Amino acid sequence: RMLGTTGLQVSILSYGFWATFGVKDGLHKEDGVRKAKEILKVARKSGVNLFDNAEVYGEPKGEAERIMGAAIAELMEEDPESWRRSDLVITTKIFWGGDGVNEKGLSKKHIMEGVENSLKNLKLSYVDLLF
Repeated sequence: RMLGTTGLQVSILSYGFWATFGVKDGLHKEDGVRKAKEILKVARKSGVNLFDNAEVYGEPKGEAERIMGAAIAELMEEDPESWRRSDLVITTKIFWGGDGVNEKGLSKKHIMEGVENSLKNLKLSYVDLLF
């Protein structure tokens, strides 16, 4: 299916990291990466290609992005055919980045810094869609 007029082909279902990774017991750090890989493999084998996150997800903020980034990076190494970057649609959201006066909102400064932080967390050079 097409995602609106973006030209992106996306699965009917997506998988997001809100309120799970970096928040729930057993879903932090390396345990979180291990569990994320298990779940992401099932999702990908079921046809899911859209994976969602946000700069604010997890504790500390951004932990869900770090876990997802580490998991996807490992999956890309382990199974490059199933995890081709060109087949994946990875999204994230920017707004509630931090506690500093310029670390939230939609100023150009925060958008630029928030995207830079998200890309570092996700271990990617770009995201496909930014909310």
